Amino acid sequence: MLLGLLYLPVHIFVESSEKKQWFEGSRSIVYVELTADFLSQYFPDFGKEPEKMFDVKDIKKVIEARELLREQDQKVKDKAAKQDENLQDIENGGDNAPPSTGQGYEDELRKKLKDLLQEEPAEIDVPPAKDVIPPDESNSQLPGHE
Repeated sequence: MLLGLLYLPVHIFVESSEKKQWFEGSRSIVYVELTADFLSQYFPDFGKEPEKMFDVKDIKKVIEARELLREQDQKVKDKAAKQDENLQDIENGGDNAPPSTGQGYEDELRKKLKDLLQEEPAEIDVPPAKDVIPPDESNSQLPGHE
């Protein structure tokens, strides 16, 4: 089988008269030829035009789908580029930037935020859990205290 596979290019591309000269004294060429001939039916016929090897309608569908994908890809790239331009324009204070009041937060909100940041965290009393035995060195029921 392996010899037939290796012989396959010779079987396809070399003329039979030339093959006879090359393998004149060979006894196993018959088996190799038969194997290569059997294997060649699983390969496309390279002598035919691609349109005859495959259905022409399928090829046209693939080409149309490829063109549609290219158009969609270009639209997405254009949209992304426009968004990048708008973002740069906004960051640089261009025409698309929203009008700035120059004040930032309003005074009342600014005071609340400042107070919130300066507050000390409140102490929260957490009631002890029921049925929990506090860890104790004398407690032999806990793992690792034997």
